[in-house]
Amino acid sequence: MKRKSGFTLIELVLVVGVVGILATVTVLLINPVEFLKQGRDARRIAELRTVNDALGVVQFYKPSALGVPDDIIYVSIPSATAPDCDPSLPPPPFPWSYECKTQADYRKVDGSGWIPVDFNSVSTVPPLGVLPVDSINVAEDGLYYTYVKGSWELNAMMESIAYNNGGEKNVVGNDGGDTNLLFEIGTELTNVPVEINDRLGTGAAFAPAVTTLAATDTTSSTTTLNGSANPGGLSATGWFRYDTVSPGSCNDTFGTRAPTTGGSALGSGMIPVNYFEDLSGLTPGITYYFCAIAENSLGKSY
Repeated sequence: MKRKSGFTLIELVLVVGVVGILATVTVLLINPVEFLKQGRDARRIAELRTVNDALGVVQFYKPSALGVPDDIIYVSIPSATAPDCDPSLPPPPFPWSYECKTQADYRKVDGSGWIPVDFNSVSTVPPLGVLPVDSINVAEDGLYYTYVKGSWELNAMMESIAYNNGGEKNVVGNDGGDTNLLFEIGTELTNVPVEINDRLGTGAAFAPAVTTLAATDTTSSTTTLNGSANPGGLSATGWFRYDTVSPGSCNDTFGTRAPTTGGSALGSGMIPVNYFEDLSGLTPGITYYFCAIAENSLGKSY
């Protein structure tokens, strides 16, 4: 099965003989959608860190207010049928269940909000004035906050390439938790059952979704090809093709394969992973065309 997803053939021009201020050139690819996603991700991280700090204050002054561990995943999405939640949430394994609050209560900090902790019970200044929620806060998008109490864990899904696994601001793979699908913070990062970490998977794998990104670090004879691919829930590999003749549309037969065999291991997650390949020995003054390719057991994508 072939999956074509947003392929753009990117033209790379290598120029030789440029001196002076043109000897070094930095090219920035500005993606406004990615920029907005990064802003929302930064907010998610900051908000969950604030909540985590507030829970730490409660733990210090009144640990009993944190309650005892249970088999409930508390969700930031309000529900008209509370305590029941949106049925499109990933099915939790037995004996776990979800709990949501009403629109009127879900942001309260007196224990009736989506985090069942009475932050007002702290005798000093209450550490939190209102419970934050994800700026999207929609089950179908996987963009919401969750909380497991006791030795607590807070989770959020990142939506940008930068903050996800393989991105330059990767937090999901560097937070000390047990999954690279979510940002995790708290005192016990193995509390949440792994079955609900893949918020968008719902058990349905797909051929990789591939995006060709701009080349970087280009000189007269070298460059770095860049791509991004969602592995589709199955073990995936990524590579590139390039040539001095445009193929019209990307395929896995034109020009030269980079690398010649194998490729970058992209894992088996359901979020985009960046990958790259360094090229050398290119001919100065020649225009090169390239595209990113990825493959899993369900198919090859461009």
